[in-house]
Amino acid sequence: MQALIIATTYSRLIHIQKALETLDWHLDVAQDPKAAVENLRTKLYDAVFCDEDLRGASASGFLAWTQRLAEGVPFYLVRAPGSDGTLRGEQPSAVLDYPLKPDQLPKPGQGVPNAFDAAQPDKRFTTSMLSGNTSLVAIADILEMMGIAKQSALISFGDDAAQVYVSNGVLAHAEAKQGPKALSGLPALALVLILENTEFQVQPFTPPSRPTINLPVTTAMTEAARLADEQRRYQDLIDAVRDACPSVSAVTTGYLMGGSPSQGYGDSDTLFKEVKALLSNYSEPAGGKLQELLIASETSVLALQRFGDDNVVAARAPAKDRAHLYEAVRDAVAEQLQNA
Repeated sequence: MQALIIATTYSRLIHIQKALETLDWHLDVAQDPKAAVENLRTKLYDAVFCDEDLRGASASGFLAWTQRLAEGVPFYLVRAPGSDGTLRGEQPSAVLDYPLKPDQLPKPGQGVPNAFDAAQPDKRFTTSMLSGNTSLVAIADILEMMGIAKQSALISFGDDAAQVYVSNGVLAHAEAKQGPKALSGLPALALVLILENTEFQVQPFTPPSRPTINLPVTTAMTEAARLADEQRRYQDLIDAVRDACPSVSAVTTGYLMGGSPSQGYGDSDTLFKEVKALLSNYSEPAGGKLQELLIASETSVLALQRFGDDNVVAARAPAKDRAHLYEAVRDAVAEQLQNA
């Protein structure tokens, strides 16, 4: 029976190979991630053994790829030192401790179901096989492996919620909807990376009308991940204000030099423009930049706090909740800075 070994550290690769050879496994070994993906695409295996400590790829990415190229094939993770063997997204069939002991390893044909026989259809790569839900599969893993394998595809999310274009391992373009706003480029990719419980489908590649990224997948994801972390922090601020002051009608947050808010609730665009106008027309005090402001009218109150490098969070609520709103905005920023 045939198995594939994936390990980028030579000493660990040789150890895994020798341990499995003592049990009469027929083996293909891959130290290069691209070669391992090519093997998965073109050959049929009864098991995959993957070292957790990979360079240039991730074990969770190989697991996600294996489940789509070779559905049902057992995937065994060789645990890295100090790890609990837990991967993001899908989990392996079993976790094996390094150094491997032959009496703890699966034997060919014993407890390892043969996913391919003569009566079964060919499971080699087709783009129609690649689909799933972001709550079960980390989309970053799919993109990572496409970059390694120099794949081309169009990935669609939900009901036209987002689309990502990958051309020969280059992330060419991304577009996404954030409420009424249409995003493109790295901000759209950042939103894709944090999509929750969203169906996705990998389809044959079609060129985008206007490429907006054109970076290798790994480079694009690094930049987008930074933006995604920023988006999470902004959303945490909004959630904290809303939880502390449920009567808020609008919350907005973002970079003051930007044209629109990064995240918001209610009529956040109008509130963001109002805040920018207030601060641009306000004479700075002698002691430095204005950091917080509370403005109350007969019917409503607006509270804002600056933080970081010209970022702002602002919220509007009924006038009766002025003290409550001020504390909610102040405490949200203080918690954000404490956790930074």
